[in-house]
Amino acid sequence: MPRKQSQHRSRSQWKELIAEQENSGQTIKRFCEDRDITISNFYVWRKKIKLNTARPPSVDTDATPLFVELEPRSFEPDPVSQWDIELQICKDIVLRINR
Repeated sequence: MPRKQSQHRSRSQWKELIAEQENSGQTIKRFCEDRDITISNFYVWRKKIKLNTARPPSVDTDATPLFVELEPRSFEPDPVSQWDIELQICKDIVLRINR
């Protein structure tokens, strides 16, 4: 089988092709065959594009911010803990502070 002639595409062109495939409903194999793109190049570029556009976990921007009011009071450090303050933000994230 003859080797496909390589066509140089810019990053923005690959980005458009990847978005087009995602919205096409076609399999990657079929999409690439129809456009004479090698499947391996498609996967390489999809990985490059996705890594650079990866976003942190989505945050509900319509959510009301949560504020906690703290009142000053005398502070006695916990003799067991090496931290002055520990704030568990979520299951896997803890903010620890020493004065």
